[in-house]
Amino acid sequence: MDALAQNAMAAAVEVALLHGLSVVSPRLLKDGSNAMIHLQPAPVVARVSTTSSLLRQPAEKWLQRDLDIATWLHAQGAAVVPPTGEVPPGPHISSAKTGGLAMTFWTYVEHDREMPPTDEETAMALPGLHRALEKFPGHLPYLGILLDELPHWLHWLEQNRAVSAADLIALRQAHWGVAQTLQKNRSRLRPLHGDAHRGNLLRTPHGFLWTDFEDACTGPVAWDVAILLSRDPANAESTLEAYPNAPSWNEILPFMEARELVAVIYRQVLGRRFPERELEAIDALSAWHRKFSF
Repeated sequence: MDALAQNAMAAAVEVALLHGLSVVSPRLLKDGSNAMIHLQPAPVVARVSTTSSLLRQPAEKWLQRDLDIATWLHAQGAAVVPPTGEVPPGPHISSAKTGGLAMTFWTYVEHDREMPPTDEETAMALPGLHRALEKFPGHLPYLGILLDELPHWLHWLEQNRAVSAADLIALRQAHWGVAQTLQKNRSRLRPLHGDAHRGNLLRTPHGFLWTDFEDACTGPVAWDVAILLSRDPANAESTLEAYPNAPSWNEILPFMEARELVAVIYRQVLGRRFPERELEAIDALSAWHRKFSF
């Protein structure tokens, strides 16, 4: 664990104890955008903003969106991981001593780590989530991560000298082109998960459960479908066949390009935070340049 992950562990325990939760052996489940920490023996998982805190300020704004959507969907009987009822779910902010990190608390759900959902299973589960989201009463931004956030991410790369000036120019030009295309494509908008891949769907004893609604937005269904397909392009045809009444490839392809741009920028952030992932970030950027020449 790096210093940020260590702070996240300490912050989660600190806030949990303040709310009367007994924590004996906290366990880091994973750490990417957020650190997921099982506060054993309590059936509670802390979701602590780590990498996302570098890019999103205030981080609790996105954590609150996640809570609002999951709470509402759970009340409608939708297949989602619910916030915990053991302590107030948050968002909470830890003390300055533990980094002032934002977090939320969730119900720990047993799930099969050895057999995560396939892309096809995720595609079959996604329409049900879309139907459940249709009447969500809260405000969601139009393709927020693409249109609102990427300029801030690119600024972070510049400020932290995470990429060369030439690479930064190319990424900004690509974002400008994507933004121009998507700003014109505001037809058939609906609430979307915003990060609908198999990593955010858990195989549990009670069926599949969705999680992680921080990136929820409005947009065409093609955005969620493109996110799903982008995880394994080689399997895209069979995955698309598993999604009933799927958008056409003409509808999906601009969103596939947009998703690849999000992914390559985010990998540069991860490469700067985690030195062991720097080569992965460099390779991803090189592959992106080969595929998209401007």
